[in-house]
Amino acid sequence: MHILLSNDDGYQAPGINTLRKHLLQAGHRVTVIAPDRNRSACSSLLTVTKSLMPIEVEKDVWYVEDGTPADCIHLALGGLFDFVPDMVCAGINDCANLGDDTIYSGTVAAVIEARHMDMPKIAFSLDGNREYAFEDSAKIALEIIEFVHQQKISQILNVNIPAMTYEEIKGWQITRLGSRVKSAPITSSINEQGQMVYFIGEIGRCQDDHAGTDFEALEKGYVSISPLHTDLSDYQILHKLENQLENH
Repeated sequence: MHILLSNDDGYQAPGINTLRKHLLQAGHRVTVIAPDRNRSACSSLLTVTKSLMPIEVEKDVWYVEDGTPADCIHLALGGLFDFVPDMVCAGINDCANLGDDTIYSGTVAAVIEARHMDMPKIAFSLDGNREYAFEDSAKIALEIIEFVHQQKISQILNVNIPAMTYEEIKGWQITRLGSRVKSAPITSSINEQGQMVYFIGEIGRCQDDHAGTDFEALEKGYVSISPLHTDLSDYQILHKLENQLENH
């Protein structure tokens, strides 16, 4: 396969380079296009107020100056390259993207940017930034990539891998997204110029880690595979509002 690979940790991050190495060793062609630096938690931000500069640093490895993960995939699928990939992947991210995290995740946003393409789209994240675990998680990612290709699964998949050795991981589970409680309150301080500045609060603790969730799967030592969709319509409320409008 020809795999388009991005991330939100930057093109030099160990996760993306470990996954690229394993894909190349398996005989796949890989084109990397990723941000020039860490752009975590930028979600599906697209740069529309200035130009973007993709730079090829070696054959099939590109970074985008000041670009986001969504920018990278948008450029790649929008005409920058003269090929259509067989699959779009992102990661391996250096922390998990579980439950509500997917709303903010640049890793997930990268594959969401390929939502209109009839091809597999997989975001990979590692539950912990222990660099030794990237080798083992890349083995898992390669197996999932080949399974998804064989089964012709074109949906967006959010994959989270426990920070364990390959032998310790118990298997794969298909999961729904869990959820977190509201994040901690913002904090503030005074900067060197005497101005009040604010910081986003700590991520909320897990609220829904019940059976069948991505949180539960990782806690029990399984790889979590969560299918996602981008239709935000609330159909139950939609029909309720339709009825209310008709009876108004």
